[in-house]
Amino acid sequence: MRELPDRDLCMVYTPRAPALYALQDEAWLILRECLGKTRDEVMDSYASLVAAAGVDSDDAALDVLEGLGDLESKGIIEEVPLLPHLDIRRRETLHRRTHV
Repeated sequence: MRELPDRDLCMVYTPRAPALYALQDEAWLILRECLGKTRDEVMDSYASLVAAAGVDSDDAALDVLEGLGDLESKGIIEEVPLLPHLDIRRRETLHRRTHV
C-alpha cells in the first residue's frame, strides 16, 4: 500500500493475484480502518469519521459494507479468524507491511 495524499489516491498491489489498484478516498478510508478490526468495529469507526462530514449513519453503513465487499473481492483484504474456537472474525489487509 502506498498512500499518495497529494493526489488523493492510495495505490495497492495484491501479490497473490498480481494487480495494482488505485483507491479513491472512500475505499482508502475503509482500508485504513480495517487492520485488525472486526466488521462492526470498522463500521463504527468509519461512521464516526464520516459523521463529522455530515454523512447519515445509514448511508455510512451501506458505504462501508459495499466498500468491504469490493476490497475483499479484489483480494486487498480478507476476513480471518481472530479466535477460531469462538468463530470471531476480523478484517485484515492481505499486503503485509514489513518495515512498519
